[in-house]
Amino acid sequence: MNTSNNHQPTRRRFLRAGFVSGVAALSASPVLLAADSKKSEQEEEIAPTEDLMCEHGVLKRVVLAYGEIVHRLDARKDFPPEALADAAGIIRTFIEDYHEKLEEDFLFPRLEKAGKQIDLTRILREQHQAGRRLSKRDWLTKCTWPFRLSFLEAAKAFLPELTY
Repeated sequence: MNTSNNHQPTRRRFLRAGFVSGVAALSASPVLLAADSKKSEQEEEIAPTEDLMCEHGVLKRVVLAYGEIVHRLDARKDFPPEALADAAGIIRTFIEDYHEKLEEDFLFPRLEKAGKQIDLTRILREQHQAGRRLSKRDWLTKCTWPFRLSFLEAAKAFLPELTY
């Protein structure tokens, strides 16, 4: 009997702490919900140009990864093949299938229709095509040295255009 009495205060303290925590959590939930709704309202208010620039930030980071792979290949150093495949996957799914598609379907036609930035849209379309050729090659699945050197040659021709 003595052992059960020893657990009683601990059990009571545990239940009391659980009750207090539950009350505190319930009373804080309206505040948290209000903060979440304000946060979602702010997220929805991002301007298209700001969104576009954030997407360009993703592209810059992937270009940095490609640049490091090019540097290692130039020095005849090895690199993890999954790094190239992962970078190309981001390029294909996010940059090409989403970002570039939005630019080509909505932004470029509006600029061209208005007679603005015609040379820029032409150059960007060419860059998009060159990037697609770079991200869809066999070197993404076969990382033998001949394929790596093919990637090196193609990347050296394409990447300087993207360093801005």
